[in-house]
Amino acid sequence: RARLHERAGEWLAERAGAAPEELARHWALAGDAPRAAAAYTEAAERAVRVSADAAATLALAERALALVQDPAVRFRALAVRDSTLSAAGDRQKQLEGLIAMEMLADDIGDEQRTEAAWRRCYFARVTSDHEGALAAGRKALELARRAQSARWASTIHNDLAVLMADEG
Repeated sequence: RARLHERAGEWLAERAGAAPEELARHWALAGDAPRAAAAYTEAAERAVRVSADAAATLALAERALALVQDPAVRFRALAVRDSTLSAAGDRQKQLEGLIAMEMLADDIGDEQRTEAAWRRCYFARVTSDHEGALAAGRKALELARRAQSARWASTIHNDLAVLMADEG
């Protein structure tokens, strides 16, 4: 049976537009945890962009996290989880995930360190921790400059502007 799911997963993987959650299910039933985790992460990333169903998005991210070993894929799954928990207002779980993201980011690269610092800035801002948001935002901005990431620098500048506007 596992071999049939592996073959189904391989067949689906070759098809453009294959639903990542379906692909993930086949990889999981085939016992291929790394590919299942990557597909569940992709499904969660897609769900967070197109769906208002936080529970379904969170479930996909949690499935990925239960299977994943690859640090970069784990970071992506945690990022989706963070976005979903942020929207839902579950600050305790969000903080736990942020800590995990920060630890992983240190082992992956500047882009991930920048994203983790930006997410920390945003978290501090929405939890009314002005000083924490400012410190995390400055750190994120420095990391974005080091990574030469105009996209992140722009995002961080925007959040810092909102922070300043909120404080008057």
